[in-house]
Amino acid sequence: MKYQNFIMRILCLLLILAAVVGYNSMQKKDTQAQESQEITALTKRVEKLEEQNTEILSALEEAAKNQEAAIAQAQRSAAVQRLRKGSDEDE
Repeated sequence: MKYQNFIMRILCLLLILAAVVGYNSMQKKDTQAQESQEITALTKRVEKLEEQNTEILSALEEAAKNQEAAIAQAQRSAAVQRLRKGSDEDE
């Protein structure tokens, strides 16, 4: 009889400890799952941004080539006009 009270208190303490440990492990799993989802979402976002960056870079390279071609064409046209002007003056 003496020890029955003591044993009940020990069992209650063990039950409380088990509940706390169980709750903490569940919270840890939930936190890890949430972090994993966030990492996955961020990885997908980074991949999309990399694709956009590649597309923008390609568009800029193409625009630069077109601009260089337009400048070269303008220079050729100006040279042709000067030659025609010079030949018209000679006649």
